[in-house]
Amino acid sequence: MRPHRSQTVLLLLGSGLLLHACASGSASRRNQGSAGEATSDEQQAIQQDRIDEITRLCARKANTAVVRCWNEEYMRTGKKFEAHVTLMIVVSPAGTAEQVRVVASTSKSKDLQECLIQEARSWSYPEGKVSAPVNCSFFLRSSM
Repeated sequence: MRPHRSQTVLLLLGSGLLLHACASGSASRRNQGSAGEATSDEQQAIQQDRIDEITRLCARKANTAVVRCWNEEYMRTGKKFEAHVTLMIVVSPAGTAEQVRVVASTSKSKDLQECLIQEARSWSYPEGKVSAPVNCSFFLRSSM
């Protein structure tokens, strides 16, 4: 089994919000199928490529969707805050989020966590042959 890969992106936004997005995933091994099908190693490479695409998607969405959640929490509480939230997103073969849940968070705000979950559910992901579990981590804080 190939070790999982991690990719980290640090984003500084004009609104004064510093976001750090990280996603990681692990591909699962499949047995070799009948003639004409990809080998287990080829399938694993294809799955890893898909996980990498999902990783990049999480980083891009940190620029827009995650900022909205931070802004909503700031408006609701009236104070700047810092939070590290990791979502486990299981992406279906059709490219939709089958399951999204918070697996780690330094924020106690259920509103912030629910906003991030709803955002991740609304994203379109790369299609594939099997479901792909990926962790997307977001670090949110004011840069001012």
